[in-house]
Amino acid sequence: MRNLSHVPPFLAEGPYFYSEKYISGNSLDSIYADFTPIARSDIETIVKNIVDVARIKSSTLRHRQPWSNNQEFFLFQINNTISALHRQSRRIPTWRKAFGIDWATVAVLDELPRQVSQNRPLCLIHGDRHKNNMIRSNGTLYFIDWEYGCIGDLAYELAFHIHQMKYNDTDLTYLLACLRQLLPPKLLSALNDIDVYMKYIALRSVMYYMRVLQECAYTARTCEKFYLRLHELAKYSEFDTKDYSLEEVKTMVKALKMT
Repeated sequence: MRNLSHVPPFLAEGPYFYSEKYISGNSLDSIYADFTPIARSDIETIVKNIVDVARIKSSTLRHRQPWSNNQEFFLFQINNTISALHRQSRRIPTWRKAFGIDWATVAVLDELPRQVSQNRPLCLIHGDRHKNNMIRSNGTLYFIDWEYGCIGDLAYELAFHIHQMKYNDTDLTYLLACLRQLLPPKLLSALNDIDVYMKYIALRSVMYYMRVLQECAYTARTCEKFYLRLHELAKYSEFDTKDYSLEEVKTMVKALKMT
C-alpha cells in the first residue's frame, strides 16, 4: 500500500490500528451530485486504484482472514447484517413492517453466496469506496479511510462502489469498460457477479437508512437517499417489495417518526 499512487502516506501502524496523513481538500460528494456526469479522468483514476490494489500480492495476510473463498466471504457479510438486524431497537420492526420487509425478505440473502464464482481468487479490496472517501487535493484524487480494507471478493468491492456512487448510465458503462480492459483475466469474472452482491447491498442499505431515519432528526436529503435505496431494492423481484414514490416515502417516514 505504501507505494500506491493516490493513497495518503501511512504515518504509523500496529496490530490493531493504523494512521494516515490527513488530506485537506474536497470530497467527491461535494463535487458530484448523484447521477450527474463524472470526469472521465476521475473514473479512470478510480479504476486504476481498484485494479492496482487488487494486484497487490496478499499471501502474507492470509492468516488474518476468517474466510477462504468468495462464498465464505459473502456469508460473513450476510451474517454480520443479520446480527445487526437482531440488535436494532424495538421500533425498527415497525418500520420494516410498514415498508413490507420481513424475515422472509431477509431470508432471500441465504441463496446469494452460492451464485458467485468460487474460481475467482480473493484479493485486496478497500471495502468502503464511496464519494466521501475520495478527496481532491491540489488537483490529485486521493483514496482515504482504509480501515475496512481486507482480502475479499472484488465483485463485492465493485458492487458496493457502484451502489454508493450513483453513476449515471453513461458513466457506469465507461467504468465497466475500463475495468474490463485493465483487470487481470483471473479477476474478470467479478464483473459477472456484481448484480448478485447488489441485491444484498440494496437490502443492507435500506436497513441502514431506516435506522438513521428512526434514530436521527428528519431531513429531506436522508429521506431521498432512503427512497433511492427502496427503489433499487424493488428492482429485484426476489424481495417482493413495493416501488414507492418519493412522496409516499416522505409521508410514511413522517408518520412513523410520530409514533
